[in-house]
Amino acid sequence: MIFKEAYLNAFIKGMPDNEIIKKYVNTNAIGCIYGIRDFNFEAPIERKQELVKICYRLHEVRIYEVNLQT
Repeated sequence: MIFKEAYLNAFIKGMPDNEIIKKYVNTNAIGCIYGIRDFNFEAPIERKQELVKICYRLHEVRIYEVNLQT
């Protein structure tokens, strides 16, 4: 088994005009957003300590490659 990559799958809740959300999510590319929403985005694993403080859920995703040929 060969490790290929790792990243964070982050979940944050709030208003689209919130400065913290603007820092991580390009809300201009999403379109019109009304009210409090859940945002889900991917981030580099190196930002885990920063994101753990503001996300209500944070998954560390690790991708491996397995050679199934014998």
